Formats: sequence, C-alpha cells, structure tokens
Amino acid sequence: MKKNMCRNMQNNILIKMLSLLLVTSYSAVSYAEVKIQFPEEELATESVLPVFEDRVAVRNRKVEHKGKFEVNLMGGLVTSEPIYDPLSYGLSLSYHFNNTQGIHIMGTMFSDGLSDSGKSLRAGNVIGDGSGASGITFDALKAPHKEFMLAAHYQYTAYYGKISLARDSIMNLSLSGLIGGGVYMMDGLTAPTVNLGVSQRYYFNSRIALRFDILFSIYNGPDITSAGPLRTADTTKPDPGEFEKSMQFDSNIFLGLSLLI
Repeated sequence: MKKNMCRNMQNNILIKMLSLLLVTSYSAVSYAEVKIQFPEEELATESVLPVFEDRVAVRNRKVEHKGKFEVNLMGGLVTSEPIYDPLSYGLSLSYHFNNTQGIHIMGTMFSDGLSDSGKSLRAGNVIGDGSGASGITFDALKAPHKEFMLAAHYQYTAYYGKISLARDSIMNLSLSGLIGGGVYMMDGLTAPTVNLGVSQRYYFNSRIALRFDILFSIYNGPDITSAGPLRTADTTKPDPGEFEKSMQFDSNIFLGLSLLI
C-alpha cells in the first residue's frame, strides 16, 4: 500500500511539472505573437536635444573677471630678432566686459643695443673682404630699429579651469586669444602692425596671476640693408627715409605678473 501511495505522489508531481511546462510554453508563444502598433501621427518624426534653463558653465568660480581691470607688469623677448638686442619690457592693461570677453592694451619698450650676432657684424668678424686681412663691418645701429610698440587687442577667454601642481595645491588658470593691431615706433618712423596672440594665466589666488603671452606681428618696416653698406667707420648716419620698406614678421614672448582690481 505504501508503494502505491509513493507511486501516486510521484505521478502527481510529474503531471504538475508537465502541466506547468506546457502552460509556460504556450504563454511564451502567445506573447511572441502579440504585435503592438501605434498610429503614425503619434510617432516622433525628429529628435531634439533637451533645453535647460539657467545653464551654468562654471559653478563656484573662484576668479571672477567680469567688470574688473587687470594690470600686468611684464618682460619679454623678441624670438625672431637676429641682430638687435631681443630683450623688452612693458606694461599692459585689460578690462573684462564679462568672464569671456575683454579689451587688452599694451605698451612695450625695446632694448637699445645689438645682439651677439649684431656685435660681430659691427666688429667685422662675420663678412670677409676676400683678402683675409680684415672683415667688412656692418653697423645696424645706423639703421632705424624698434624702440617702442603700442597695441590694442580684443581678448576672448576660451577656457577657464584648474590645475593641480601638488597634492594639496590647486591653481586656477585661463586661456585667452588675442587679435588686434598696433604701431611700431622706429627712429621717427611708424609702422602699423597686425597682431595675433595667445595668453595663459596661472592664478595664485583670486587676484594675483602669472601671465604668459605669445604675440605674432606682421608689419611693413624699413629694410636695414637697403640704404648702403652702413660701415662702422662711417661717421654719417643715413636718414630713416632713405630705407626701403618690406613686409616683416616678429614673434614675441612675454612673462609678467598681473593683478585683478
């Protein structure tokens, strides 16, 4: 009798499992055959990006430029100058209309002197006269050369962020583009320039920054080789108007300390 009861229980369990399997298979087939359709006028015909109100590009901004002046005391180097002393120094003033746009005005004084190559030319150690006895001298100081530059630029700050220089030290930085023009003053002559540059500032705090500028200039200036040999022994100096003009290109780098006020 016990055997019959066990056999009946096994049969019941087997029947229930088969029934469950059949029901599950039928449900899967039924769901697979169901098709959901929507009217075409209710379907989306194009995709659009979400529009957010009060978009904020930078939160908790530490360095605020809007409505502030920036004074920069700088020293520079004319990297494209082969004959004259490449050192320069000057001052710049910027006004920020907002955190991205502003105007930048700068004045630069150039050192009055010759580079090592210019000194060698003046001493006759570069150009030989063919006999080997002595060289031909060329005194570039007798030609018009840059004394001062005044320029104004539109300044656009394209990037503002942070940089970590050490584990517990973070500096704010901003990257700006410069475009504008100015004028070179050369021994009574003036040469208008077109300028294009980049400015990078590293802020020690919310007001003081280390500023690094690269500025490219193109201008129509005097050709120092066009008014005679300019011998060192000659006591006369050609008039600046005797020199022909040619298109010239300068590249300048500046390093300065700036203050937001």
